Amino acid sequence: VVFGHIDGSLSVFQPVSIQSSNKNHYTSSTSEAVPPPSLTQNQAFSLPPGHAVCCFLDGGVGLYDMGAKKWDFLRDLGHVETIFDCKFKPDDPNLLATASFDGTIKVWDINTLTAMYTSPGNEGVIYSLSWAPGSLNCIAGATSQNGAFIWDVQKGKMIQRFNEHGKNGIFCIAWSHKDSKRIATCSGDGFCIIRTIDGKVLHKYKHPAPVFGCDWSQNNKDMIATGCEDKNVRVYYVATSSDQPL
Repeated sequence: VVFGHIDGSLSVFQPVSIQSSNKNHYTSSTSEAVPPPSLTQNQAFSLPPGHAVCCFLDGGVGLYDMGAKKWDFLRDLGHVETIFDCKFKPDDPNLLATASFDGTIKVWDINTLTAMYTSPGNEGVIYSLSWAPGSLNCIAGATSQNGAFIWDVQKGKMIQRFNEHGKNGIFCIAWSHKDSKRIATCSGDGFCIIRTIDGKVLHKYKHPAPVFGCDWSQNNKDMIATGCEDKNVRVYYVATSSDQPL
């Protein structure tokens, strides 16, 4: 019996055979798998010719030769569902981040077409992503049910989470590249929320319907535009206390 583990390793066991007391046949045990009785844990034993197909949580697929104890084929991690958003890293055009229905963000080297990093996952649907400005090497993500988050790409872990929209889906997230301390999100609850990266809410702009898009001005760090289901684009000036568009 071959088992695949989430760390990418394989274990091979021989199930114990149990003889029936009243029938002349053998059945395989469903108890804990153990090595062959004649061998200790540290002894090696040969395997019959065969291959095991392995599917990993990160989307990778491998074909393992049990006799030769090596991979005949191993595909790098990749998305296993629809990709909803993609953006190049502002200071490195060779790195492309993608956000997927499979609950992960992946960062790709476009020269080798390989995934260099993948987020921890388990986020539900990730609708949108936004790179941090400069060399911060972080990505903000927007999810269908788990709010928004900041993922430190190099450290491989989530370092901040925002839950102001509750369980409503967040359709877009935008990290200001003129002011690296501000992140905007827009949601099915009808709000566009501006906050600092430490979670302090600065503005909550109410819309008459779900808000599907938002983006910061390239020329003015205090201006942001939103796209609403009511077919209107609104521009807000965040330097004032007004909650009304310009």
